[in-house]
Amino acid sequence: VQTCALPISEDWRLRLVQGVTMFDRAEFDYGRKVELKEYTRERDAAFAAMQGAAALYSAGVEAMPEGERTAVAFLQWFNTTLGASDLAYLTRQQEPETNHLARVRSALMGLPSAVRDAHVAEFGKAVAAGLSSIKPELKARYLKAGLAVAGEHPSMAEVRKVVRHYDDLLDEVLLDVRVDGPAEVGHATPFGVHVALRYTEAVGRESGNFSKYLQNQQKFQNFINPYGTPPVNYRDDFEKHLRSTWDKNFEVLAVTFHDERVEPRGFGRAGWKETPYAYVMLKAKDASVDRLPSLRLDLDFVDRHGTVILPASSSVQIVDARQARGTTARAATALRAKPPGAPRACAANSRGPRNP
Repeated sequence: VQTCALPISEDWRLRLVQGVTMFDRAEFDYGRKVELKEYTRERDAAFAAMQGAAALYSAGVEAMPEGERTAVAFLQWFNTTLGASDLAYLTRQQEPETNHLARVRSALMGLPSAVRDAHVAEFGKAVAAGLSSIKPELKARYLKAGLAVAGEHPSMAEVRKVVRHYDDLLDEVLLDVRVDGPAEVGHATPFGVHVALRYTEAVGRESGNFSKYLQNQQKFQNFINPYGTPPVNYRDDFEKHLRSTWDKNFEVLAVTFHDERVEPRGFGRAGWKETPYAYVMLKAKDASVDRLPSLRLDLDFVDRHGTVILPASSSVQIVDARQARGTTARAATALRAKPPGAPRACAANSRGPRNP
């Protein structure tokens, strides 16, 4: 790019290629664990080049033949703000650059009025079409980022509809985490935590009461998913997430899952059911611990756009670990072989502490 005959500063296409190349180089260097300040400098330079490409395009678009007009500069800039120049390589760990999304929107909406609508329409159609190539766990994030740029435009009508559908689903499913007993858990005595999925009866009927999330599907020989997705070890994946989330402040002594045949039950909310999921034995590491961080359980749904994975998240639970010893009732509970309310699971379903 640097040795082209036409100076980069005069051609928006070359400036865009320069920006994308610089971004990919920054991500490559990040994988090599370069210093953070170096990585940040490279990314900032890449975004500046792409912003410059959009500005060059905007300045000359009215003089271009209609066949040469395109929203590609804005689309490529948008993609990199999500974390990858090629959306096929986008991962969950990459967070959108929200400040750059605002800049993409400002640049797109700042196009001359005579050509603005056509470019925004092209952008909206491209975002909707890109849904088919996005990983299931990233679809909601991708579409919401697109809405942040051009959400009110008619071309985004389908995107708005899909995002509303995703939001409605998450409004009907909750991950419930509750301490078994009082919140005064101490830091010398183990205590139990109930984990359950709560959902509307309508969503429960469509999802088989979410019993599949109590399975490790890869253990089944010749497992076939009717939607073509590979088998998922839901229990193992959730346990790994739980341990990585809670291990900083708690010893995770055991995680016991309910049997997949467990029956859903009411819990006092009309039109809703609860499927017990797991019982966790914890011990606070010191007296400073004051909360159980939020947990996430990935739920997969299927619609006409394919599979989408949406996270059901629990609320943060406040606890008090200041006392060196728990109450007598807490200590008695911890010594029982089967804590009150714990699942009637086989011993093989209970897992003690793991070595890091």
